[in-house]
Amino acid sequence: MGKLSCRWTGGWSRWREADPATVPVASREASELIEPLVDDWVALWVPEMFRAVGEGYADFPQPPDAEVVRLLAAARADHPG
Repeated sequence: MGKLSCRWTGGWSRWREADPATVPVASREASELIEPLVDDWVALWVPEMFRAVGEGYADFPQPPDAEVVRLLAAARADHPG
């Protein structure tokens, strides 16, 4: 079986084969773990000293805990198991 090569296009099951696995920012360690698993991999920014994803954005506000809990509960309800 070949390596995974896909991109999320919205929804939980909408992946297109043969598109690169793409993220806006990643640590060097994550890149090294992902590269052997995919045919094509794109990270727009892989900093030397990765501390947090939010460093790659001009505006990356933290959501309130209640909002995170609500979103996780909704996702769990939509996709049990």
